[in-house]
Amino acid sequence: MLENLDLFGKKVEFKFNGKGTHKSIIGGVSTLILVIIFVLALMYFGQDIILRRAPKTVMSNFATENPQEVFISSNTFNFGFGLQNPENFVPFMDESIYTVQVIYNRVKKEIQSDESIKAVITQVVLETEKCTIDHFGEAASQFSKIQLDQLYCLKKNQPNLDSIRIQGSSDSAIYEYININLSDCDDQNLSMSCALKSNRNNLLKNGIFNLYFTNMAIDPKNYEHPTKNYKDSYFTKVSYNITKEIQMWLGHLDMITDNGWILDQKKKRNPYQIF
Repeated sequence: MLENLDLFGKKVEFKFNGKGTHKSIIGGVSTLILVIIFVLALMYFGQDIILRRAPKTVMSNFATENPQEVFISSNTFNFGFGLQNPENFVPFMDESIYTVQVIYNRVKKEIQSDESIKAVITQVVLETEKCTIDHFGEAASQFSKIQLDQLYCLKKNQPNLDSIRIQGSSDSAIYEYININLSDCDDQNLSMSCALKSNRNNLLKNGIFNLYFTNMAIDPKNYEHPTKNYKDSYFTKVSYNITKEIQMWLGHLDMITDNGWILDQKKKRNPYQIF
């Protein structure tokens, strides 16, 4: 009985012409065909992994009270704005018809000694200039067919522009945002000569506010270049006798890619997207 449990016993085989196996040409050809099929199958099913053409993606949503801030530059948040003529839908810049003002706002909440909360507000008036193709960064070529010289953009060379950023919400400890104000030309402003009221009314009573900006599309299956900037726009009717407020939010996306075969090789990207 103990002999049946022996794992170290040596197998005894018969041999044919001194060989442990009998081989033939047909068997060799069959083996070669199987090897070729195996190699082709490995190349066919393994190329997606090697070339990273079909990466596995995992997506999840979560809320962050204080997401990372976005600094305004031609590589982050590019936008141009103005009014369109309601008759031909062509944008126009004419300070004798309407004026614009762009204000950066920073609201910081501070806890006082009596545990009350005080909001410290800082405002900076930003300078504007006529838009050019250079104001739209990597997606500039997509804006080439728009009459950019009739749209307002943030002036690229102005004080404190490097510190202008967007972050938080009205509930956050620090809330930073940009206001774009459009107003009818003020007849009481002696430094400016306004057009006739009737002419202004014709252009403003059914005016169209237009905002052009770069947005971002995400393709998680494109491993090398998952993000792509594209031209986006927003239009809405305005009127000189009605106050209208529009809010647009920036959304952060955190993308983590791992191209390691055995060990993790993670790379994090933090693009944003317009809501």
